[in-house]
Amino acid sequence: MKILFITNQLPPLVDGVGDYTYNLAREFARHGHEVAVVCRKDARIRMDYGDIRVFPLVRRWDFGAVRPIVRLVRELGIEVVSLQYVPHGFHPKGLPFPLIYVMREVKRTGVRVQIFCHEVYVPFQGGMKNRVISFLTSRVTQGILKYCDVVATSIDYYKQMILGLHPRNREVGVIPIASNVPECPLGENERILLRRKIADDNEIIVAFFGKRDIETSMQALRNLIQKGYAIKVLFIGKVAEKTNDVSLPCYKTGVLDLKEISPYFQVADILVLPENGKSGCSFKSGSLIAGMRSGLPVVSVCGLLTSSSLEHGKNIVFADFENVAQLERVLMPLVEDSDMRRRIGENARMLVQNISWANTCAQYEFLLNS
Repeated sequence: MKILFITNQLPPLVDGVGDYTYNLAREFARHGHEVAVVCRKDARIRMDYGDIRVFPLVRRWDFGAVRPIVRLVRELGIEVVSLQYVPHGFHPKGLPFPLIYVMREVKRTGVRVQIFCHEVYVPFQGGMKNRVISFLTSRVTQGILKYCDVVATSIDYYKQMILGLHPRNREVGVIPIASNVPECPLGENERILLRRKIADDNEIIVAFFGKRDIETSMQALRNLIQKGYAIKVLFIGKVAEKTNDVSLPCYKTGVLDLKEISPYFQVADILVLPENGKSGCSFKSGSLIAGMRSGLPVVSVCGLLTSSSLEHGKNIVFADFENVAQLERVLMPLVEDSDMRRRIGENARMLVQNISWANTCAQYEFLLNS
């Protein structure tokens, strides 16, 4: 198959959808497909790959984006075009109306068109301004869907949003987001040495990953330490500036290369992932998958986007991150009980064991061939 992926950005620019597209494109290449990626024009974007071809050709995602993309489709003899869609990735306000025209013209070249919705549209909630934006973003997505033969997204909640827009009765595939963090298994001696480096008194290592709102988490951990629990806080990767003021025993890795992240998951005891209280954690999060894949008990939030397969006390722990006392009560048994940590972590690992780039590619292939 000759496939062209359309995305806004690619590495080394920091962009979750760009990272996803990069990993998926290379997995398609490993499966024997001829792969190209088109994205916006930026001198920082890497182009020199042996397995995929990268074309940073689009100056702006306006009507002018049609010409370079259609020309590329024809010159390369593309058979399938995959749009990696997130509204705000193609327009600062999430309103890339010209993309409807772009995809219409792409479809007219005779290719099979697929869309993967990393987000669908701004949810219909809040005040009048939000409702207007929600309506407009939904119309953009609906317009693009008209020209797509294959539709997929990452979670059931988004699937229902898409079905609400669909003018036709068509299957919507649900493919969880594989983690961008590659697995780099540590030997036992390496694991022991790294753990000692972080927690030399064998404290329980409570890890945080990425930039998140951690104020209530910090207060809950501070309370537990004052009660006599031996805890070391591990900040993995780039973290919020507020961590500089944390009066807690902590270890900061600083910004890491993707290949350097996995070892820190392997030495942690608990992973805390605060999320928006309404949306909650979900399988659109590569961070969640990375933590669960490492066999960690993850403490996060249950919300609208959370899959029913995530069960409190079985393969994850849900907490209210706006309530310090409740969060403290949730963390305490995890800190105390290694058997609980092991059981929840193992169930988590089993739940996500098939969420990988190889399986993601296979699911794309199945949908494209059905």
